Amino acid sequence: MQDVHTIWNRIASSRSRVGDFCSIQLKGVEGCVEGSTAFFRHAGAYAHIVDHLAAMDLPHDPHILVAPSSIGCEPYSMAVMAEEAGLIERYPGLRITALDRSDVYTKAARGGVYPHMFWRDIPAEYQGSFLQYTRRGEQWFMVKDHVRERVQILDAQTLEAHKPERPYDAALCMNLMIHLRGGRAQMQSMLAGLFGMARLTCFNNVVYVQASVVRDAFQAAAGAKPQFAPLDAAARPLSPRGADALDPFLAHGAFFAYRHAF
Repeated sequence: MQDVHTIWNRIASSRSRVGDFCSIQLKGVEGCVEGSTAFFRHAGAYAHIVDHLAAMDLPHDPHILVAPSSIGCEPYSMAVMAEEAGLIERYPGLRITALDRSDVYTKAARGGVYPHMFWRDIPAEYQGSFLQYTRRGEQWFMVKDHVRERVQILDAQTLEAHKPERPYDAALCMNLMIHLRGGRAQMQSMLAGLFGMARLTCFNNVVYVQASVVRDAFQAAAGAKPQFAPLDAAARPLSPRGADALDPFLAHGAFFAYRHAF
C-alpha cells in the first residue's frame, strides 16, 4: 500500500484564506477534482445534522452519509462534532459512511494523516481528537483511532453507483452540486436518488444547478413528502417550504436542508 505521506506530496499544493478558514488547495490528479477543503469548514451544517438526530427518538443507531468525502476532512469533522455533542453517548453505534469518486482522495482519507497546514483550522475544543507528530523533520497530525473507527471510507465510486441497504438518517453533501455533470435528465435522476436515500440531506451551492432540476428531483424521489428549508450562514433553519416554493431560495446558494418522510 502506498505510504499516505507520499500521497500527500502529490495532492496538497497550497493554502489560502477563504472567509474564516484556511482552505487547502488540492491538485487535480488521477481523476481528482481540483478544489479546496478544510476541517470544520461547514460546522453549522454538521451541527444542524447533530441537532436533528438528537431531537429524534431513533430505534437504531444513526447512520450518516458524507458524499463527496474528498480527503476525509468532512466525515472526520462530523464524527468529532457528534462525539463532542454527546450523540455518541446516546447512540454508541453511530456510523458515518463516506464516499468519493477519486481513488487518490479515498486513500488519503483512509490514512487519516494530514500535513500540519491543516492544523490551525481545528478549533481548540476539538484538538483532543487528533495527535500531532513529527516525521523526517516535518510536522503532521493524525485522526485518533476512536474517531477513525466510526468512519467507514468506501472504495472510490460515484454517488450514482452507491446503493445503500436502507436509507441513511442524514446525508452531508457539501459542494456536491459544483461537480454535477450531464444533461438535465441525468442530473435530475442523480439528485432524486440522493434525496431518496436519506431522511435529512444538507447541501449547498445550488446555484450550480437549475432550480427547476432540483425541484423536479425533490418531487421525483419515491414516496417523498418533501420539506425544504434554506439555512442561514450558520446553518440555522429558516422557514420550511414545500417543493412548490423552492425557486426564490434556490437562487442564493447558501446551505439547504431537505427532509424526506419515509
